Amino acid sequence: MEYRLTLRPKSSPEPSEHLRRSILRRTHALLKSSLPTIVLVAGMAISLSMVLLLPDLYHSNDWNDMLLWAGKFRANWRDIYINCDRCTYPFVGILVSAGLIQMLDSASLLDTGLLFRLVVGIVDAANVFLLYLLMKQLGIRKSALWAGIVGLLPSSWVGGALWGQIDSYSQFFLLLTLLSIARLNRSMQNEGRRHTLPAYLVLIGLPLTCLMLTKQLAVFNLLVLEGIVLANLFLICRSIPKTIIYAGLFLAWQAAIVLLFDLFLKVEVPYISHLAYVWLTRSNHMHKISGNGFNIWVFLGWAQGASSTEPFFRTFTPRDTGLGLFVGWMAVLSASLFMRLSKYYRTNRPRAFDREILPDLIFFLALTNLCFNVFLSGTHERYLYHFYPMIITGYLGLREHSPLFSRGMLAVLLFGGVSYGLYVFEILSGELPMALFILRDARFQGAFHLFLLIYLSLAYLRYHNFIPRARYLLAGLFAGSPSPGFGDQSGVDADESP
Repeated sequence: MEYRLTLRPKSSPEPSEHLRRSILRRTHALLKSSLPTIVLVAGMAISLSMVLLLPDLYHSNDWNDMLLWAGKFRANWRDIYINCDRCTYPFVGILVSAGLIQMLDSASLLDTGLLFRLVVGIVDAANVFLLYLLMKQLGIRKSALWAGIVGLLPSSWVGGALWGQIDSYSQFFLLLTLLSIARLNRSMQNEGRRHTLPAYLVLIGLPLTCLMLTKQLAVFNLLVLEGIVLANLFLICRSIPKTIIYAGLFLAWQAAIVLLFDLFLKVEVPYISHLAYVWLTRSNHMHKISGNGFNIWVFLGWAQGASSTEPFFRTFTPRDTGLGLFVGWMAVLSASLFMRLSKYYRTNRPRAFDREILPDLIFFLALTNLCFNVFLSGTHERYLYHFYPMIITGYLGLREHSPLFSRGMLAVLLFGGVSYGLYVFEILSGELPMALFILRDARFQGAFHLFLLIYLSLAYLRYHNFIPRARYLLAGLFAGSPSPGFGDQSGVDADESP
């Protein structure tokens, strides 16, 4: 008997099945490639959307103050610091608040308050796009996606247009300054065209001075950014005399911008500049424990408006102790950064900061914002506005160079942006689900951000090899394993993309 094995050809799918699979593959590929852009656009649009969805939700006290300023501005803007005791911002801040309100009020029949917040919403959208450009300059993968995610965090949009405040303008000038610094370094590294240095200093000095003239809160960012520019000049000029010359010209350019405003403004004797007048007479918030914000002093159990000059232990007061803690903490972080930059200069003899140094500097800037919020008395609820965009940008940038900065801690930072944003939203609206009651507690926010300060500072010091034993403190907490220091790529997992 003869047996034959017959192989039947595998039946091919119907043409309609081929078409369905092809459409699914193309749709999946299109969604995957378009997702970063979609998230970026959503991050840019959310601030405007929330203002339109909640047109009656804004901070009425701040708005009434700015309406008062607008009336004084309309009457005689040159005398605004003499005739308006409650005008507490430098003049660029007055222009984008009182000046803008006065202009909108006279040019439109629509609700001036809504229009004002829509303009701030446009600035919020511009900030998300600037953040995308900055991340791209730093070589961060999936820059559009991450910039959009930062824009979607409640910490990014509650305290800006929805609140009805002008911190969005400060953020705009801050990001523009950082982007200009990144472009300067990229230009010097790739082309070495030092003849373009004066033009870049003009471009950096203009938004940096506008940042200084928007709100007094910018003083912490201002000191760091001025130091970054000075260190940058030393790398580019490669000599102390040239560095001093260029630094002097840079400061003179900034002073000229301030004095240009001062030429048209009147201030009380003996002040010769409105900036000095505002900073020295209308900027003291440290006399109380907190202004709806949170810090370590909320654990004392005192009322937030209680005096911070009363001793809590012998002669120690919250104001002076907090100032000492802030200065001491920042001194350690500054020493670590100085040693890092010194080693970088001795080892590489670079012409400018590279893509590993710039995220390091932004990380330091973020820690400065977090440190003063945690330790200083008198902090307000929106004082962390600049922290989360800066820390996430710096963290993502450093993740490109060290496995010490893990996915786990990145998730904690995203949770912090949501948590802090909802805390500010509850203060603004008075409405938050009871299930999220813990987020409304200033003590929870204080404890959480104290933890962030300690952990991120230890990670930063370890990254610089400033305190090598910190590896054992960090090994089991989010990082997974002790990490090599800067410049060591041996532990980097190529698949560990942000």
